[in-house]
Amino acid sequence: MDSFLNAGYDVILSAGKSGENSIGSNCGQYVEKLKKGISPAEKCYTYNIKEI
Repeated sequence: MDSFLNAGYDVILSAGKSGENSIGSNCGQYVEKLKKGISPAEKCYTYNIKEI
């Protein structure tokens, strides 16, 4: 991050959601893997759905 700041870029640090980080997916990478036919990591997005 410091390299970008030193080069004059504005930087926003975004850690992401821990569930996404644990499967190596942020910003749509999970969907892109599926579109390319790549199997995502096991136990991905196993959240319980609660109807409201």
